[in-house]
Amino acid sequence: MSRNAVLLLVVFAGSLAAQEPASVRITPENATRIASDNAAPGSGACEQFQAAALDSTGAEAEATFVWMISNPGDFRVDARTGEVCARRSDIEAVSVTLVTATMVGSQLSATVRFTVVPDRGQPTGTPAGMAAAAALRRDMARLEALDPPSINDPRQATEFTAVQIYYGTDRRAEAAEEPDDRYGAERGPLELGTAIISIPRGHKAGQLESPSWLRLEFSEDPSRHVVLLRVTPLEVEGWVSSFDQKLDNSPQREALVFLHGYNVTFAEAARRTAQLAYDLGYEGVPVLYSWPSRGTLAGYLADEATVERSVPHFQRFLRLLAFTGVDRIHVVAHSMGNRVLAGALRNLAPDVARRIGQVVLTAPDIDAEVFETQVVPAMRQLGVRLTMYSSSADRALQASMKVHGYRRAGQSGDSIVVVPGLETVDASHVDTDLLGHGYFAEDKPVLDDLFLLLKHELPATARQLKELLKGALRYWAFR
Repeated sequence: MSRNAVLLLVVFAGSLAAQEPASVRITPENATRIASDNAAPGSGACEQFQAAALDSTGAEAEATFVWMISNPGDFRVDARTGEVCARRSDIEAVSVTLVTATMVGSQLSATVRFTVVPDRGQPTGTPAGMAAAAALRRDMARLEALDPPSINDPRQATEFTAVQIYYGTDRRAEAAEEPDDRYGAERGPLELGTAIISIPRGHKAGQLESPSWLRLEFSEDPSRHVVLLRVTPLEVEGWVSSFDQKLDNSPQREALVFLHGYNVTFAEAARRTAQLAYDLGYEGVPVLYSWPSRGTLAGYLADEATVERSVPHFQRFLRLLAFTGVDRIHVVAHSMGNRVLAGALRNLAPDVARRIGQVVLTAPDIDAEVFETQVVPAMRQLGVRLTMYSSSADRALQASMKVHGYRRAGQSGDSIVVVPGLETVDASHVDTDLLGHGYFAEDKPVLDDLFLLLKHELPATARQLKELLKGALRYWAFR
C-alpha cells in the first residue's frame, strides 16, 4: 500500500457488530496509533487491523486512517487489488475503496470503505457493498476496453491514430451523447475521465485538422481530422487505477498536463492536448485540465470571473496526480490558463511540489508587473523549472492590454519580462496565424524547442536558441 513510507496507522478503538454494516469515524483522539518504519507490502511491519472491526467479516465498514508520510508521492491506494496486509491467520485480505483524501502538511487523511475477507469461504457482504463492488468491476471493464485505445473502427492504425488522454475538469457535465457536448461552459464539481482523439495519418505538426467547406468537408472524419471520438467519465478509484496502468505501460512514468486559455471549449482543449502530445512524441501520459471557459470571443469577462474559481479545483487535481505512481508532472499553461496555474502553485504543498517538473507558461495573460513581482517569486520558492514563451506579435494579448490598461506578461518587445529564475523565450519572429496567440502548439520551431525542454529537460543555453541580454539578465529568442 506504500513504498518506503513512514506510516502512522489509526485503527479502531471501538467495535463493530459482526455481520452488520457500520460506519465509524476514527480520529487521533479516539484511536490507537501503531507506527511501522519503512513498511512495505509483505514485510513484517505491514499494516495491522487489530480492532474488533475485524469481527465484521464480510460486512462493509468505513473509517478514516491518518498517515504521516515521508514521501507522499510514493503512497497509493491500489483500487485494482485493494489488498491490505493483516497480521491475523484467519484474515486473507481487506478489500479497500478510497472515498476521500485530504492533505495537510505531511499528514494524509484518507477515508476508506473496506470489507474483510475470511481465509476460508467467501465474504457475505452487504447489498450496498456488493453494489459498489459491481460498479467498480463495470468501471474497470470499461477501462480495459480503452487501453490500448480503441473505438472499433477498422480504419484505426491504417488511416488514423487514436490518442488517449486523461482529464480533470470543473465544467458541469451535460446529459449529451455526443462527445463534443459532454461538458459545457457552466461551472461544476471536479470530474475525472479519459478521452480518445483521432490524429489522421496525413496530420501536419502544429495543425488541428478540421472540416473545411472549401474542401467540401461538412462533417468530421477521423481519417482526415483531429476528432474527439469518446469521453468516458470515471470515479476516482477507476481513474487512478487506469492512470497507473497507463504509466506502467509508458516509456516514461511522467505526465504532461495542459491548461488551456480563454475562448476554448472542452472538445477543443481535448483535441489540442492530443495534438500537442502527438506532435511532441510524448512518451508519458497526456493530461488535460479544462476549466469552464465560455468558449466564445464575447465571453472574456465571464472567463475572467470563472478562472479564479478553478484554482482550488486544479490544485486538488495536482494533489491527486501526485498520489499516483507518477515520477514527474510537467505543466504547460496557455494564455488565461496561466492564472489557474499561478494560483494553484502559490499554496501548493511541498510534498506535491516535489513531483512537479517543468512549468511552461505560454503567452500568459497576466498583468506583467504582478507576474514579475509576485507570480514568479512564488513559483521559484517551489524549486521548479520555469520557462515562459512571449511574443510582440500576439494580437490577443494586445487586445487584453487595451481591456486592462496594462501590459501582459506574455508580451515581449522592449518591456519583455526577464527575471531571475525564469527562462524567457521570445517567439515574436516565428510563423503563426493572424492572431499570433497559439504559436506554442502550432509552430514547428516552438514545438521542437518544447520537445527538448520536456523530453530531455535541457536548459535554454543547450537548445537551438539565440541568447540576448536585457541589462545584465539573459533571455532567448528563436534564430
